[in-house]
Amino acid sequence: QGLIEAKQINPVIVLDEIDKLNRSFRGDPSAVLLEILDPEQNSKFRDYYLNFNIDLSKVIFIATANDISNIPAPLRDRMEFIELSSYTPSEKFHIMKKYLIPDELKKHGLKSNEL
Repeated sequence: QGLIEAKQINPVIVLDEIDKLNRSFRGDPSAVLLEILDPEQNSKFRDYYLNFNIDLSKVIFIATANDISNIPAPLRDRMEFIELSSYTPSEKFHIMKKYLIPDELKKHGLKSNEL
């Protein structure tokens, strides 16, 4: 669906929080991800829901996760990981002072001296 909406053969698709995927009676989403992330298979991916073949070989997939240990090992093997650290307390304070507080003041029609 994302490729149809993007109207491009080489979009960037973000798979958010894939560590929270779970199996259900409807199937295992990680099985589909194994297929779409495999360069040997993804040029001939069959979408059974929309009932047509699609070439995913030019798609860039970016996945996010909080805990990579919850991602099935075969799926982890098809990924490269980049670990990002959290903001430091100083950076958080700067973000709060420069962006969050001014945005909230504006949203509520307040002046800084009314805080």
